[in-house]
Amino acid sequence: MPHGHSYIEMIICIDGSCLHTVNGERQTMGVGEVSIIQQGWTHSVKVERLFEHFTIAFTKSAPKIVAPELKEQEGFKRLFSPANHSSASIRLSPAEHHEITEAAFAMLKEYADKAPGWQTLMRSSFGSIVAKLSRFNIVRSVDEQNRKRLASAVSFIESSYMKNIHLKTLAREASLSVCQFSRLFKKAYGTSPIDFLIKVRIANARQLLLLKGNEMSIAEIAFASGFRDSNFFCRQFKKTTGFSPFQYKKRA
Repeated sequence: MPHGHSYIEMIICIDGSCLHTVNGERQTMGVGEVSIIQQGWTHSVKVERLFEHFTIAFTKSAPKIVAPELKEQEGFKRLFSPANHSSASIRLSPAEHHEITEAAFAMLKEYADKAPGWQTLMRSSFGSIVAKLSRFNIVRSVDEQNRKRLASAVSFIESSYMKNIHLKTLAREASLSVCQFSRLFKKAYGTSPIDFLIKVRIANARQLLLLKGNEMSIAEIAFASGFRDSNFFCRQFKKTTGFSPFQYKKRA
């Protein structure tokens, strides 16, 4: 149902997709996309299967308070003082998406724990999100030619993450030496190939915990996501999300 808010709403898609309608304009929103809904706008979200996301609500003045030095920058104004919805959304690269979701998970953990100083740390993470989105909206440092060469390796990771994958296999998919592949991958995606693989596996584990958490054990979810050691899986899951798999499962 289309609705509006008296505040600004930032939606960060971390898994799945939805049909997002803003001011009557329909579009599919998927992983890596961020949409910022202004006060007075109307929007609705239709989910077919899974749409895992962060929603951050804030006042119009909040971004200028946490990042005052950015308020005159074009990248900031396009997102937080937009002329229309098309300029108030951004599709992030995998490396950019990782940075934004890490900050969002940090906000969620601080809110859940409410340890001393949690409000200050939440504001800090929010400021990081505002600053990085503003930067990403203007500066695109990813080498597109390298990204094309790496596309087959990335596709292999996304389709075969549940298998036992070695760095040599990924380099061979890109027709590069291991050294060249690792260097170009880091430049294009902002992380190592193995860390990227782990993040893909964690994303699948999050989905299984949300959809089948009552049917599968933690060890079964770890194995189905490509982890052969459930203890290693638990450590990586908490490192990525700030929650243990069991804590995350309880949120479902």
